Amino acid sequence: MAPRTYPDKYGWLNTAPGGGTEPIGDRIVEVSEDLRRLMLGDDHVVLTDYAPPGAIDSGRRIAMTGGGAGMPCQSCHGERLDGMGTVPPIAGRPAGYVARTLWDIRTGARANPEIIPIKAVARGLSAAEIRNVSAYLASLQLQ
Repeated sequence: MAPRTYPDKYGWLNTAPGGGTEPIGDRIVEVSEDLRRLMLGDDHVVLTDYAPPGAIDSGRRIAMTGGGAGMPCQSCHGERLDGMGTVPPIAGRPAGYVARTLWDIRTGARANPEIIPIKAVARGLSAAEIRNVSAYLASLQLQ
């Protein structure tokens, strides 16, 4: 279950007035503790991601092994997934950001030279695998 939500005009999810919950289904529900501050660019606003049962465990397996798509995430992003050299950290990133990034790489919307190593990985991930690895990475805390 996830909080009952409705989309705002910017594409974010607001929690429904009066609260309540709804089935999560096969999606990730990402809500902000304060959407107004988020829209103003406050990077200290907490985002909470709700994921389907089993998504985080499945995402961990994909991240650690590369799944059927290629290399483990640690190969480029470091042992703790906190970045290596010019490769950015991915641990603790919001699930929506990770999923959007993987889809952009997969579809070619992001095509800068730095992402060449992950192109084959992103193309080899199914929609469910992208959801699951995004949920896993969002569940991690940077040390």
